[in-house]
Amino acid sequence: MQFCPILLLVFISWTCVHCILPTDLVCPNSGSEILIDGIGMESQKFRFPPVGTIGFPASFVCKWTFKAQPGLQLLLQIRDATIEDGETIEVIDTNNDVLLEELGPKTGLDFEMATSTGDSLTVILTTDSSTGTTEEMFINVIAGTDSGICPGTTILSASDTTQSLTSRNFPEQYGKNEECDVTIFAGKGKAVNYTFEFTNMEEFVPSRRRETCYDTIEVFDGSSADNTLFDSCDPFFPQNFGLSSGQSLRVRYKTGALYEEHGFLLRYKQQDVDECAAEPGPCSEDATCINTDGSFQCVCKSGFTGDGVQCEATTPVIRKFIVPLVASSVGAGLTGAGLLFTLYVLANAAGNSL
Repeated sequence: MQFCPILLLVFISWTCVHCILPTDLVCPNSGSEILIDGIGMESQKFRFPPVGTIGFPASFVCKWTFKAQPGLQLLLQIRDATIEDGETIEVIDTNNDVLLEELGPKTGLDFEMATSTGDSLTVILTTDSSTGTTEEMFINVIAGTDSGICPGTTILSASDTTQSLTSRNFPEQYGKNEECDVTIFAGKGKAVNYTFEFTNMEEFVPSRRRETCYDTIEVFDGSSADNTLFDSCDPFFPQNFGLSSGQSLRVRYKTGALYEEHGFLLRYKQQDVDECAAEPGPCSEDATCINTDGSFQCVCKSGFTGDGVQCEATTPVIRKFIVPLVASSVGAGLTGAGLLFTLYVLANAAGNSL
């Protein structure tokens, strides 16, 4: 790969959205194969040697085969690999072709990404006769398939089941000069929950300005381009996962004419909005808010009546009749024994009416 002599081009290598802690790989016997099955559309990270172990085992051949879920291809990258002189790391395709091979010594090496032609990729580590204190390697892997939506302009309906949106050809490289504009709508009373499991786009970093970004992904809260949530060309909008504030989410993706990378995999679904958690809430202060799927209910508390949005205190007889009569009696100049007698009569009348 050659870089433009004038422009400094760099690439986003891998976005591990939720800061996933790596899973330890083991290599109990030299030459034995360890199968890691069921890799799906969620980014996973592995490390070798395991935590608490120093260096690779001496004179060993470690072999790990990663297998995708049915109908998916694998995308794998070895990162931060430190190997000594005489050691090798290979990535083998489903058909046994050698996709990548690196010979030591190497320090902090990031491999190119490898895509399987079938449903599996195998990583083979061959060590030398000594154990180095700095030897280690990390493996990022994800599986996927082209969602068939990009390029073009499309409206999608989110469901309660997780769906995916990808760049064209994912997990293989996208094409040049492609544009895709997708608006995702959730049902009434629901929002769009989204997660970028993977992004790998070409961009121009020094200025971080729109006119010098060649391949971009943008996510907007709503169907317009007014409220940016994620922008692969702007470090101030790195929200790789989140929830739309309303019923819609817009994803816009554009590629240039220079290099093609592996694009993106976004997973989304609709999620119920808890209207009762809003501040201020939708119900009266004298009501209880009950969240339901896609809606909510307001129920007046005991001692109050109304539709829940507006609640009025239920007026006892003593407040409805006695208080006004006492007030009018005092206003008429009735005091002392006469007032006490009036209260006694009214209290008996109130008791008989309850």
